[in-house]
Amino acid sequence: EPICSNIIDTTNKHSMDRLEIKRDYTWVSVINEATKYIDELINNSDTRDKFRRKLQLPFVPPDETYSFNKHYEMNWVHSFANKLLSFFEAPRNPLLDKHSEVWLNCHILTLLIDDCFLTCEEIQIHRGEEMSLASIERKNLSREESEKKRPGHKIDILFRIDDMEYFGSET
Repeated sequence: EPICSNIIDTTNKHSMDRLEIKRDYTWVSVINEATKYIDELINNSDTRDKFRRKLQLPFVPPDETYSFNKHYEMNWVHSFANKLLSFFEAPRNPLLDKHSEVWLNCHILTLLIDDCFLTCEEIQIHRGEEMSLASIERKNLSREESEKKRPGHKIDILFRIDDMEYFGSET
């Protein structure tokens, strides 16, 4: 039977044997200064007060100057943890309210996702009902030059390198 999809079910032994794909799909643990800092923040932080005290401690050693290349990931962890803790400490925890997609994008997802990719020089993150270049191209394949160009699908977040789209998602 022909394979009619570009999506391969890696759990299907028959397909994997037929395609002669031999891969080890195990994850290697990522351990770096940022993951160690996350562990440090979590360990013995069973109350908000203990967690806040840990966040008040500097994550850059006193004898070092902050360096974006060396300290940014820890700064990102610190900033996101601080923001979430501030929500929990607020007299009215905004995380318990019903929010719009825009609020979630601004207050949670931008901090969590967009800021995480600041260390990746080439990746551009586009937010806010961004039109997919790939869908514009697809929708206009059969368009005559005299016809109006059809718009593409709008997506909440797109990851691009130049004009190449790698990931798109809805909130």
